[in-house]
Amino acid sequence: MNAPANYGSRQRVLATGGQVSRSHSDRAGDRANVMEFGTDSSDFEARLTAAISYLRTKFAASPVSGSIAVAPFWLVLPNGSYTISTSIDLTAIVRSGWGIDGKGAVLTGAMTGKPFIDLTGSRWGSFKNLTLYGHASNVPLSGIQQARLSTLANADHHHMDFVFMDGYFTNACIQNNGAEVGVSRGLWLRNRQAAGYALILDVNNSIAPVSDYQTVGAGTSLLLSKFVSSEFYAYESAGQSPIYIGGAKQTSFDRCYAVTNAGAIVTLEAVATAVHLLDLDLHAEKSGGDATSYLKFIGTGAATVKGLRINSNSFQGSTQLIETAACGDRERIEPDGCGISREPPLGGATPILFSRGEVAEYDGPRDRAVAPRRGHECQAHIGAGGGCQ
Repeated sequence: MNAPANYGSRQRVLATGGQVSRSHSDRAGDRANVMEFGTDSSDFEARLTAAISYLRTKFAASPVSGSIAVAPFWLVLPNGSYTISTSIDLTAIVRSGWGIDGKGAVLTGAMTGKPFIDLTGSRWGSFKNLTLYGHASNVPLSGIQQARLSTLANADHHHMDFVFMDGYFTNACIQNNGAEVGVSRGLWLRNRQAAGYALILDVNNSIAPVSDYQTVGAGTSLLLSKFVSSEFYAYESAGQSPIYIGGAKQTSFDRCYAVTNAGAIVTLEAVATAVHLLDLDLHAEKSGGDATSYLKFIGTGAATVKGLRINSNSFQGSTQLIETAACGDRERIEPDGCGISREPPLGGATPILFSRGEVAEYDGPRDRAVAPRRGHECQAHIGAGGGCQ
């Protein structure tokens, strides 16, 4: 016997400990599965588009509390593997409490030169249990793109938990060109594209974002990005660097891990303004050749790093702190408030050049960093020129 069409809206239930009963339809509407939308059961992309359209309808009707529009709503992806051929449009959503739960879905992005998920101009989104793969032939520009609108409106407070990305992305798995105050935990990012990064934090738009749905603006600032227990891989070609930072400030990596192939662990773009408070609790390893350096400066700007803390055991062999001494790179890292700690037995008591002939020779607990002290000049850790890139 089949239930009436409106059975779900008529049948009410009371949750254990609750005081007000709700219909099955209302309870199910708190979270919506993509498979509940669209008319073609075989076209996942059309269903996803319809679900996002419904999401926006909910947002348009949501209440405003002070300056924040509230729309607590989660979109759930179904189990299975699906291919997407156009950017997923999550742009210009300025609501709190919304998000996407990937559950058991694996999404392959085949949108050449476009972001897989476009968050341009959006705020307060949460993403968890999400698995994305970049197509090898129709290579996406990035996995998740965060950027500001041309109106310079805010684009911030996105949270990511256990987001997994693998495959090919022209720029990076995650490209952030100005979304501030973000927290990410348990990321696993591997970019197999030669010369691509796992993570880009670029307020300067030197690596430009692209959107099919919005006009992208300048970043203006990128503050307070934090990554916890996350992994970054970019080692398909020699010289790749997993992490690119251009002008971002107060950036923190806490108990993270990175792999390179004969390249720098972190590439820093030298611009006009200083990079403040860069905290690199980032264990780094190699695939192929040794890491050439921990930090690599590119560009010809005069920026310095103020407030650098490095906690790593990756300073081994010929690994340098700075890849090249050209262009005044030895002067770019300011000693005040900076320090390096590393774990024994890796590195031993070998002094590591910090800047301006100052070194840290500390092998204590990993949660302690020491300020550089004046002393030995250790040319092996400076870099032997090579010019600006």
